[in-house]
Amino acid sequence: MNVGKRFLLTAVAAVGLLCMACPTGDDGETGGNNTPPKETWTVTFDLGYTGGTVPAPIKVEKGKTAGSAFPANPAREDFEFTGWYTGTARYTHQTAVTADITLTAQWDAIYTLTFDIGYDGGTSPAPIKIRTGQAAGILFPPDPQRTDYNFRGWLDGTDTYNAATAITKSATLTADWFHGYQVTFAAVVGGMAEAPSPLLVEWNQSMGSSFPAAPQLPAKFTFDGWYDASGTKYEAATAINSDVTLTGKFTWAADVDRITARNAGNPVFKFTVPADDQFGNYTKITVRFLVNDENKSTAAPAVRLYGSYAAADFTEEADRYWKGPPGSYLMFNGIYNLPDYPAVTGNPVPVKYQWYTLEIPFDGTKFNQAHFDASFPGTVATGDFYFALGLSLGGGSGTAVPVTSYMTDVTLSNADGTRKIVSPGHGFTKPAMIGNDSKDIDDDGMNSTGGNAGDISRK
Repeated sequence: MNVGKRFLLTAVAAVGLLCMACPTGDDGETGGNNTPPKETWTVTFDLGYTGGTVPAPIKVEKGKTAGSAFPANPAREDFEFTGWYTGTARYTHQTAVTADITLTAQWDAIYTLTFDIGYDGGTSPAPIKIRTGQAAGILFPPDPQRTDYNFRGWLDGTDTYNAATAITKSATLTADWFHGYQVTFAAVVGGMAEAPSPLLVEWNQSMGSSFPAAPQLPAKFTFDGWYDASGTKYEAATAINSDVTLTGKFTWAADVDRITARNAGNPVFKFTVPADDQFGNYTKITVRFLVNDENKSTAAPAVRLYGSYAAADFTEEADRYWKGPPGSYLMFNGIYNLPDYPAVTGNPVPVKYQWYTLEIPFDGTKFNQAHFDASFPGTVATGDFYFALGLSLGGGSGTAVPVTSYMTDVTLSNADGTRKIVSPGHGFTKPAMIGNDSKDIDDDGMNSTGGNAGDISRK
């Protein structure tokens, strides 16, 4: 072969080799028209359990997201799909892919609670499904009812379930019934003592030795027993034939005044100075009082004394005292700290169920001294003198709540106690506060118009 032919064959072969390296754009990894090849990552899926249909792998351009190529959420009976993960990293259709990865499905178990009413003829609640670790909440059925039985709860063996129980397994819950009745004890009237725990009593049996002991009450109070809504008294031997709520009742000694007042209303105490004596010989009032849970206000009670020496200003009408036309009187408006009680900012707060003895001298600040004659009578004064004494809340606010106090041993005396007059204060039907008349006192002890300081209930 001559030289020219050898050159031609060599050139043709070189061109063929060059063409074999040219991009074709057929396989999606290389582009035509001199476009550089696209690099992709492979995303593989693992359901995390055997038996399901695994989504097919997908290819994602490096640094891009899967978008619409990402598979739909898989389904699994009794489980809730919570996402695709690699380790602790969660992937979605919007997560950029930066390497070949395998994503594993994560699941939360869905547990089934089945209910068994526990007796023939009853209707069991429908089953409910709860995500693992969650509580049933409002899905949990209400307590069932059964004649002559008390429902005590839903049990799985010895485990009790309720709406707040965290569910960690499927279970069948059986109703636990008690053949009998529940006796509920309300707090003793006025909150004077705590209520005992409820009792379950077998059908038509008595409480027997389970009957609660009489609660401890403060001095001068006597517990009268447990009563139902109709006023029937229950004893340890009383047969129980229905669910019942019993309320404890008590009485107090004859020399104790129980006063419920609103807006600084206070009971009036009367002292009669005999003809051979004189009011000027007396310098203080002493009183013992107790406060209890009947007081619903969050404000701190303040102990105050209001006093009037003008007997003509008061009228006694049907066991009630009330002040008539304005006249010359002396009024104290002091707030007094309690003996042996730590001083606090603002008003003192009495401890519930504890008696306090308070001495109030007559040298305190006078209220309305510039407007009224605020001098004590001289050495010749005899006759009747009236003082209002009690607890105060809010300084006369029309929305003030009732305040209840118990008072006893109210006396008028001199400094060393050698002269003493004991008030016969107990026995009032509705004692009114100074400055209000009988029209301000309703039969129910509350002022119908509101806002007056004379709202008093005496029981």
